[in-house]
Amino acid sequence: MLEAMQDPELEVRPTPLKGRGVFTREPIAQGQKILTFQGRALATEALSNDLLVMQIGPELWLCSDGSLLDDCVNHSCEPNAGFLDCEPVLYALRDIEAGLLQAVGKVGGIH
Repeated sequence: MLEAMQDPELEVRPTPLKGRGVFTREPIAQGQKILTFQGRALATEALSNDLLVMQIGPELWLCSDGSLLDDCVNHSCEPNAGFLDCEPVLYALRDIEAGLLQAVGKVGGIH
């Protein structure tokens, strides 16, 4: 596994329908910080098709080549994790048992 995906509380594992996902190693309490999204900020005109992106402001995107732990966090219509403020930091929306997949709701921008 890539060094960028190392975390003592989280691990990347295969998922049946989504390829791979981020799972908890230990229980996480509601409100606890789970993960800070990383990458580099790029303007819309600098984006390329080989990047994974998340909008963080008008015409501004957090970008990665897919090698980061946060690139493996999946979407869910019933998320157990989400963004609580204007920062790309993922928090537990409810208590999460060990071994559960981390999933966020629709991310339409963090601005």
